[in-house]
Amino acid sequence: GPPLPIEGRLYAMCELAGDIFVICLDPDTGKEIWRQQLVAVESGTIDRDAIRRVAGAMLSYQDGFLVCPTGAGALVALNLGDRTLRWGDNYERNTTMSRFVQGRGVVNTDQLLQRWFTGTAIISDSSVLITPVESDRLFGLDLITGRALFTKKVRLEMRYLAGIRGDKFYVVGTNVMKAYTLDDGSLAWKTALDVFLPGQ
Repeated sequence: GPPLPIEGRLYAMCELAGDIFVICLDPDTGKEIWRQQLVAVESGTIDRDAIRRVAGAMLSYQDGFLVCPTGAGALVALNLGDRTLRWGDNYERNTTMSRFVQGRGVVNTDQLLQRWFTGTAIISDSSVLITPVESDRLFGLDLITGRALFTKKVRLEMRYLAGIRGDKFYVVGTNVMKAYTLDDGSLAWKTALDVFLPGQ
């Protein structure tokens, strides 16, 4: 994914020899300043992982924490102050996509689109929401501790996490939009089935 500018530095994730790193770059020269390993990729390198190749992975930043969605079944939080890993969370990959990574099938365009459109974490205060492109679930976690707040299996009809406003977050699908409460992930409301029909 694209690099994230923070206080005169650029931060991005990269894969080197089967390991995923956060890398810090000088924005004037592009030279590496430092790097920190996040995870070792067990599901296959990026050249064999169609989802990671097309979806990208972008960092998010809040209160000194870099939240890093690796695209490889793990989410990691890095403390920029001392460059230490604060917490990590593993989750199961979409079973269909896992078959392609393991070389047991050929992925087509329609199958690649059956995923979350973006896996970038959205952060509000101490709440982290993420829809990993390689998973069918939406995860809510505590920014400081990584403690799970809730997990929602909503991807089958939804496409992307639109954002957080107040005490609710919003998820958009092909023909429906839903609002959930931020504290426990319960459904607050959803649009009528015909709200996105032409002429409505």
